[in-house]
Amino acid sequence: AVDGEEGTALETNDEFGFVLGGGYNFTDRLATTFDFKWAGVGYDATVIDDEGEIIGISGDFDQWVVGANLVYHFSEGPLTPYVGAGIGYTWIDTNIPTGPPVGGCWWDPWLGYVCSTSYPTETIDAFSYQALAGLRYTFDSDRSFVQLGYTSQWMDFDSAGGTPRFDVIRLDYGWIF
Repeated sequence: AVDGEEGTALETNDEFGFVLGGGYNFTDRLATTFDFKWAGVGYDATVIDDEGEIIGISGDFDQWVVGANLVYHFSEGPLTPYVGAGIGYTWIDTNIPTGPPVGGCWWDPWLGYVCSTSYPTETIDAFSYQALAGLRYTFDSDRSFVQLGYTSQWMDFDSAGGTPRFDVIRLDYGWIF
């Protein structure tokens, strides 16, 4: 849960996301990783309207995170636990309209004349940092790996009461080359 200003609050739902990343192994035990994460997250919120009344709303927001981590593996064998820490930048599109719709039309060489309407939406961004831990198994046959990890990520939003924390469970598959 995220507590905001003047009694507002946000409770997020458990959701699936997508991660694309890479890394560099300095040694068999020390590595750095870089990743781009996206998740569409459902939420229930308590907000205050113009008359000061408390209203409950629900919706979905889109979250993008670009991050970098320093990771330490406790052994050099095929099965190794790991811990790490990192920093990142988080951008959230609340999908809450902030103005009237904006429309436009154009000529597309494949589709012909196309018209579209979109709404400007409220966005927020924040510096983020995380701690991670997990277990990795490396397959000798093709140098691929699978790892199961847990990440706690904190975000420094200006209007949040405190520093909100989001927990993520990850299942990764990749190659070492």
